[in-house]
Amino acid sequence: MGKIFRAPSFEEVSRINIKLKETYGLEGIKPRFQLVWSETQEEVRKGEFNRFSESGLIFLGTESGVHKRQKYAHVKERWVLEGLIYDPQPEYPDSNQGHYEPLWVFEANGEYRRPEWPFVNYVVLRVLELRTGKLKRTEMDDWEDDKAAYEKEVTAFEDQLDSSVMQTQLHHGEAISMSGIKK
Repeated sequence: MGKIFRAPSFEEVSRINIKLKETYGLEGIKPRFQLVWSETQEEVRKGEFNRFSESGLIFLGTESGVHKRQKYAHVKERWVLEGLIYDPQPEYPDSNQGHYEPLWVFEANGEYRRPEWPFVNYVVLRVLELRTGKLKRTEMDDWEDDKAAYEKEVTAFEDQLDSSVMQTQLHHGEAISMSGIKK
C-alpha cells in the first residue's frame, strides 16, 4: 500500500506563490518564480506532430504547425517550481516574451513530496546562486547555524557533566553503583 500524503491546500500554494512574488519580484507582470501543478500546465509548440486516430491505435501521418500541448506530460500529479527565463526558441512561439522552465519537481524516489516555503526558498536561492555566482544568506543557513550552535552548547554541557571517570563509566554502563543497597 502506498504512502498517504496530504496535498497542500490551494491557500497554502497561494501563500507560497505570494511569498515568491514578494521575495523575488516580477519581471513586467510575470512572477520570476512560481509553483504550479503539473497537470494544469500547457505550452504552445511549433513543429511536426504525429497524428493518430481517436482510438490512438492508427497512425494517420505527420503534420506541421503550431499546437497547444500539455507541458509536463511526463510528470504526473506533482507540484513543479518554475523559473521565468528569456531565451527565445523557434519551437516555442511565445518564448520571446519569456517562458517558464522547471527548476524542481516535488518528488523523491518516485514519491510525492509536499512543497513547503523553506525548501522552495532554498531551491530558488541555489538557482540564483548558479545564475549569478553569488550566494545570498537564507533561512536554511540560519537554521543550520542555529543547529550548529545548539550542538556546540550540548557538547559543552556534556563535557561539564562528564567531570569524573566514574561518572563516565556509570553513564556508559561500564560500572555499577552500590549506593542504596543495604547490608
